[in-house]
Amino acid sequence: MTSLPSAVSNQIESLQIDSTKPMLLCDADEVLLQFLRGLEVHLNNEGYLLDLVSFSLFGNIKHADNGTAASREDVSSLIDGFFAGHMHTLEPVSGAAESLAALTPDIQIIVLTNTPQPQRQARAQILAKHGMAYPVIANQGLKGPAAKALAAQTSGPTLFMDDIPHNIDSVLEHAPRAKAIHFVADERLRPLIPAAPAALHRVDEWHLAEPLIRKALLG
Repeated sequence: MTSLPSAVSNQIESLQIDSTKPMLLCDADEVLLQFLRGLEVHLNNEGYLLDLVSFSLFGNIKHADNGTAASREDVSSLIDGFFAGHMHTLEPVSGAAESLAALTPDIQIIVLTNTPQPQRQARAQILAKHGMAYPVIANQGLKGPAAKALAAQTSGPTLFMDDIPHNIDSVLEHAPRAKAIHFVADERLRPLIPAAPAALHRVDEWHLAEPLIRKALLG
């Protein structure tokens, strides 16, 4: 199995985790924050457009003036620039803050996101601005190893929420006692993202997700 990078394990070791409380591990982008909509504004400002015909940014980011696909190098540079300088522009997913607040008396919440390490604090700040001041782990790669390390610190059940099926598969492989919910906030992405058959549920609205989370973690 994939090992846990030291930069990630160090973050996990710094957390104060309740060893008896159920744990919700929650992705940020397209679960708590409207990443794609924020990125699209940045692309437009840089002279590009987003033409979603598949579940990939490569090939779907195009030059606005002629419609040709941006190179992989340009796409990577645009995404890196967005992470570095525009994280503060992200808006929350509707209902996320309210649902998490309703769950916190009984459930501990940790945000497990593939944010570059230098932007971890910026990610935590924008979440806190929108009423979601929870610990943030800036992960690298598939999320299974980090989820395993986190879940091992509580005797309570663990639930993982993400929009990416291979992250769900990774978590359930590494932490087989965990459960998962597949959640995709952006309506344009929903028909493009493959199913995650191992997840307990596929749900895309927080008012529907909240009772499912409560049942999965509290019975």
